[in-house]
Amino acid sequence: MHINTQTCVFPDLANLFTVADITAEVDRLLPEIPKRLEQFKVTLTENLELTLVMRADAQAIAIGKHCANPNPCPFTQTCWQHVPEVSIFTIPRLDWKKKDALLTQGVLAIRASHTLRDRRPVTQLPSVRKPAYLR
Repeated sequence: MHINTQTCVFPDLANLFTVADITAEVDRLLPEIPKRLEQFKVTLTENLELTLVMRADAQAIAIGKHCANPNPCPFTQTCWQHVPEVSIFTIPRLDWKKKDALLTQGVLAIRASHTLRDRRPVTQLPSVRKPAYLR
């Protein structure tokens, strides 16, 4: 049984389905099924082995922006387990260049005494220039 795409027209759906005997086609394909199943098993085994190799090498790859972009990495739980809950990755508006620089220095969390930039008081405001007019 399959959908009749030849003579069925909306709103008359009386002949929506067509019955067809495909026993001969199925019988012809049945002997190929075991061979195809073996091909599927080989493919799955190769992919599993590749995944296990990638998991073993996961610690060799540095964490960073690539872990979530363009797609989330399946090894995030393994690679990021040493990152504290409150870390440089939870600082709002901290760009990835700064995060990478901090990672290179081995900094994962910011202490209260650690500053990301100098905090100097503003002592001089920039002068406002009047626009020049052409005569």
